Amino acid sequence: MNSTPITTIGTERIAPLEGVRALAVLLVLGFHGGLHFLRGGHLGVDLFFVLSGFVITRSLLREARTPQRVSLIRFWAHRSARLLPAAVVSIVGGGLLFAFLSSPNERTDVATDAQSALLYVANWRFINQATSYFRPTVEASPFLHMWSLSVEEQFYVLWPIVMVLLCWLWRRSRRTQHTATPPAWLFAVLAVGATSWTIRVVVHGSEAHAYYGTDTRAYQLLWGAALAALLSGGRTISARSASWVASISSVAIVGLAVQPIGSGATRGLLVTLPAVLLIGALSSAPTGPVAGLYARRSMVWLGGLSYAIYLWHWHFVVAIDRLVVASAPVRTLVVALASIGLARLSAVALETPIRGWVHRHSARRPAALGTVAAGLAVVAIGAVAVTPLVTSDRITMLRAADRPGFTAGGRLSAGQTPIPDDLGGTRVGPGVKGDACENDVVDATRTCLVVDGDGPTVLVIGDSHAGDLLPGWRSVAMTNGLRLHLITTAGCPWQQGLATTFDSETCRAAQEATYGDWLQTLSPDIVVLVGHPLLEPSFAVSARGSDTPLDAAELTAASIDSLDRLDVPGRTLVVLGPRPTAPFDVWSCLGVARFQEDCLFVASHEADTQESALVSALADRPGIIHISVAPLVCPRLPVCDPIVDGVAVRIDTDHLHPRFATQLVIELWGLIETAATDG
Repeated sequence: MNSTPITTIGTERIAPLEGVRALAVLLVLGFHGGLHFLRGGHLGVDLFFVLSGFVITRSLLREARTPQRVSLIRFWAHRSARLLPAAVVSIVGGGLLFAFLSSPNERTDVATDAQSALLYVANWRFINQATSYFRPTVEASPFLHMWSLSVEEQFYVLWPIVMVLLCWLWRRSRRTQHTATPPAWLFAVLAVGATSWTIRVVVHGSEAHAYYGTDTRAYQLLWGAALAALLSGGRTISARSASWVASISSVAIVGLAVQPIGSGATRGLLVTLPAVLLIGALSSAPTGPVAGLYARRSMVWLGGLSYAIYLWHWHFVVAIDRLVVASAPVRTLVVALASIGLARLSAVALETPIRGWVHRHSARRPAALGTVAAGLAVVAIGAVAVTPLVTSDRITMLRAADRPGFTAGGRLSAGQTPIPDDLGGTRVGPGVKGDACENDVVDATRTCLVVDGDGPTVLVIGDSHAGDLLPGWRSVAMTNGLRLHLITTAGCPWQQGLATTFDSETCRAAQEATYGDWLQTLSPDIVVLVGHPLLEPSFAVSARGSDTPLDAAELTAASIDSLDRLDVPGRTLVVLGPRPTAPFDVWSCLGVARFQEDCLFVASHEADTQESALVSALADRPGIIHISVAPLVCPRLPVCDPIVDGVAVRIDTDHLHPRFATQLVIELWGLIETAATDG
């Protein structure tokens, strides 16, 4: 392919900005493909947000300065033609694909996710579900990536209306000519306000809200809008200065992608400034040397396909994880090639013909109105039709044994025990009620109360392994009249000052509350501590601020130090040992395997090593109760069965099914009562 630079594409698009789109989608492909050196590659989405705000506002400002002014209907017609055809095909096609790869238990969730994606409210659905974008497993929604496109579509609906109002108010207040537009400083004020709100949510709110929320992402779109307003006023810089700015900004963006800092929302705040500077520099001097790199024909070509590539790539990521065991480089390469191929086909056969027709006829109001109405009708029909399509019992699953590279349980047993139709209900348990602190920032205003009983006060602390026990603790608390409080933060150790690769501001706040004045005020009678096996390589537990992973002895020392801080007269401390982690997704395996034995696995040694070291250290601490959970989860340890007493044990590799979790906690509570009585 010719790689010489070009400067413009038609009259609307700046060629180097297409190269920025290419950079953004490549970062996302690397991140979702699992490339270790692109752990912050999700910042490509942040680049898309800033670029979208810039491009859309630039177009609206140009139109606002014409005698005809902004036509909302024409704008929405163009957006519909640009976005909806490829999106509808991708969402419906992706739903059908995963109907072949998912069990009947999963299909309802997939269909609901598809509906939310078609209606462009996927980000709010995932906020409600608190889905983690940074711990991808094969159970991740095939439509998780649609959260960002939902944010953008909501922006495309609301921002033109805001722009029309701003232009009208500005002209009216200044009594200026009818083609005048608001100054850049007004857009900057809006952007500063939106940034302040996002920072507040990052510090005090839910991490999921901070990352997925339309309100918490508006600042990036608005900074792009402020840049468009600034440059539309004729502000430019020299080609030499622009090249320096573009170079430094590019290095900063790639650096943050290679070495991420803080949580996902924090990284978004950090990357926004270099993104604005890069886009501004390339727009001011589209013929400079750095701009020439972004304007290479290969980059412009890839950038032109970036939307469709983004639509399809996540389907392939999740599908590959369900079909084969592949290394990150192989997965990334396959996903990239498949996505680019489908994107090119979509552009030629679907997007270009539709967009061409709309652009030729949208100047006429009836045609523009018809385009918008047709788009809404297609979305509505798709949202209604996707559920019966995806959940149809006529679709035969691709069984595990028929899949290429299937190695799930290794047939550890010669038995052939059929998998029951009822695995214990859906894999999603009842939602958290009350003021329970689940992935939320804990402060003095929170009680984290789940059940308000008259008996002893029980506080459950830990990571997601504490959270998945909530259905059981709620049942036990209501049965025994306990006053139950719960603090859980995904990827957050209960040990003070420790962090994993999934560290966040929410984790730091939870640890500060656990070992600070908040706990003293609560004064629980029983504190239950639950955590993931921290010696697993994927967690890389370390002291916060250090990159050096802890060994078993250091982890034990940190655990004992934390227990000493929590141990006060009259309080019972209960440490639940880590449960084994499966090397594959057990729930998905059950959905496609022929027999239970297909989904057996042998527990690895990491959990046992961690537990043995702590048990030895607690030998002379009779006041602290330690319960080994592994034999309860895997009665035939080291062999772990996928189904125990007719109930599925796991909903993924390590989290427990709600029904099994309830049975487990009832048994644990009996052991706690017995140990407390004996002590």
